[in-house]
Amino acid sequence: MKSLLRSVSFTLITLCLTLAASAKPLNVLFIAIDDLNDWVGVFGGHPQAKTPNMDKLAKSDGGIIFDMAYCPASVCGLSRSSLLSGIRPSNSGVYGNSNNMKLSPVLKDAETISQYFSRHGYHSLSAGKIFHKHLNRRGMDVGQWAFDEWAHPIGRHGIKESFPLNKLPMSDGSPAKSKGKEFDWGPTVNPFEKTSDYASAKWAADQISTRDFDGKTAEEMKAEG
Repeated sequence: MKSLLRSVSFTLITLCLTLAASAKPLNVLFIAIDDLNDWVGVFGGHPQAKTPNMDKLAKSDGGIIFDMAYCPASVCGLSRSSLLSGIRPSNSGVYGNSNNMKLSPVLKDAETISQYFSRHGYHSLSAGKIFHKHLNRRGMDVGQWAFDEWAHPIGRHGIKESFPLNKLPMSDGSPAKSKGKEFDWGPTVNPFEKTSDYASAKWAADQISTRDFDGKTAEEMKAEG
């Protein structure tokens, strides 16, 4: 199978493999994970977080650890827009989750990392949460435009009722009033194999193991949201 750049998303972990030094372009795996912090074992970890596969990847021959890389913002939308475009929020004007980067005068024509790879011979694929989602007149914008292919594997956590909210404040500083489940803390109901994280991870693994890209290198960005 031909070379592939792929990304799996769980919060903000990025693995970039050097292409220029290799005669044959390498596969690239991009992982984005919401709220991971520095809980990965190789970063010092957290006693309740177990990340054996990430630890193994980081310690492998091709593993690279950036120990001075910091999140450009502590909010989903702007941190992702900044990371994927290379332009920080103070320059782009994208400061909140309601700000779609495609509406920013600075970012609307900016080339994202996946588009850069596509322009240089890679084939980019994505699933799950890489960009933050925004609703517009054409439907839901989750950054499909930035990839050669985009998939939406379906999974469910199985929670049927709300837990007490964790009181995450809104961007304007006011208390959270929502009765939704998105920011609740509590046990899931469905087994892991039924969740969207598993569905996206399986989809990504299947792309690498079963597809041949006919000599074109493939960049795969995959996320689990």
